[in-house]
Amino acid sequence: MSFYGATRRLPLHFYLKAFGIPTSKDGGIDGRDVTAAYREGRIEEIAAYCLRDVLATAELYKAWDANLNMGG
Repeated sequence: MSFYGATRRLPLHFYLKAFGIPTSKDGGIDGRDVTAAYREGRIEEIAAYCLRDVLATAELYKAWDANLNMGG
C-alpha cells in the first residue's frame, strides 16, 4: 500500500481504522503477543488472530478497490 515505495509505509492497523474496518487487534492478542502465546501453547488464539488479520485484509482490499474504481 505504499504505491511501490512512492509513499511512506504505514501499518495495516492505520488503513483498517481509516476505512472503519475492525482490526485484528480488536479480538484479543495482537502481533506483539504472538511469541508469548506460542511459548504458552496458545496456538488456537494465534490462529484466530491470524484469521482476523486475513479477513480484515480482505475487507480492506474490497474497500480500497471500491474507492479506486469509483469512476468506472
